[in-house]
Amino acid sequence: MKFKRVLIPALLSLCVLSLSSCDIMGFIKDNTGIDPSGIINTIPEETYTPVDIDEDNEDYGYLDLQKYESIKNQLIGLYTDIDNACKEFMNSDRTLAKETRFVDGSNNDYYIIKDQISYSVYGLTYSEAAAVYKTVTLDRPEYYFLSNTFLSSIYEIGDSRREYLALVCDPDYYQGSVRQQYNQQLEAYDATIKATFTTGDDILTKIQKIHDYIVTHSQYAFKADGETPDDSSFAHNLLGIVVNQKGVCESYAELFQYLLNKNDIYCILVTGDAYTELPAIGEGEAHAWNYVKLDYSIDGETVSKWYGFDVTWDDPVPNQPFPKYTYYGRVDSGFTDSHVPDLSGNLSTGLRYMYSLPTLADAPIHNPGGLTFPA
Repeated sequence: MKFKRVLIPALLSLCVLSLSSCDIMGFIKDNTGIDPSGIINTIPEETYTPVDIDEDNEDYGYLDLQKYESIKNQLIGLYTDIDNACKEFMNSDRTLAKETRFVDGSNNDYYIIKDQISYSVYGLTYSEAAAVYKTVTLDRPEYYFLSNTFLSSIYEIGDSRREYLALVCDPDYYQGSVRQQYNQQLEAYDATIKATFTTGDDILTKIQKIHDYIVTHSQYAFKADGETPDDSSFAHNLLGIVVNQKGVCESYAELFQYLLNKNDIYCILVTGDAYTELPAIGEGEAHAWNYVKLDYSIDGETVSKWYGFDVTWDDPVPNQPFPKYTYYGRVDSGFTDSHVPDLSGNLSTGLRYMYSLPTLADAPIHNPGGLTFPA
């Protein structure tokens, strides 16, 4: 699951950002430009309308963008534009037509969810816009249809300059009827999880039941050789496990995030490098896992604590009916040394942007069977 990390080169006239097949989280594989002549001969006027911060939106990435005080409203404005376009597409039965774009010296076919989402209207740079896109993908695992490619373009006529993003749909999900079917399967999977809950289940019990259901009803997805991770789009989003009961780390981590958040348990996605041997030497393997926040009372005050979970590594191999808890509610060096997040926390890194993560708790969650909040 290793992928190459490269720096973002200068943005050219029309760029295609192709993410590696094992990395739907947003690392750049390629960034090339073309001659835009003939693509556009007029540039629409742009008007910046301030977007109010949604006080009810508690998504971690959405909140993290607000730490950039001088441009927070612009960042949130673009986030909202991307999020609204994805939300509308997910809830619609719209089937996309194939569009041909001349990119990188040749014609390429794309299914465009939303074209010309302007980031220049907000006064944002390309890297800042890419970081906002990355943040939306981290916050919203249910947007499984987003392709590993999205387009970025610059149009210049005279003194006028406009910069846009276009959201691209993965070819597996361009049909509205197919997308609606997958949405129903997602809801059914969550309903199955809820059916395992009983009256009186506390948060820790619900977390354990969600964790256990995923790892006992899933297998890691390999190609036919049984060794190479599957590179299909399904294996790299939460539908892999929901539909096929197979997926790679993104599928496990995104589904865990989705189910916990659907059941009012605060969970975020973390991407970075994983090391199976410690001390970590050299380049690790690209990986995805989760942090979960628990609120509990100490001396009458509510305290929030964060814990690390790696559902992928807790899946028994070969597949067995009993879950493991090796990477369950961990905060110690054994977890943090083997799971190294992408902690740029810097918008200038564009698609390599990773929001600043919370500090993990100073004591682990007790293992299932004796699960209690920390003393």
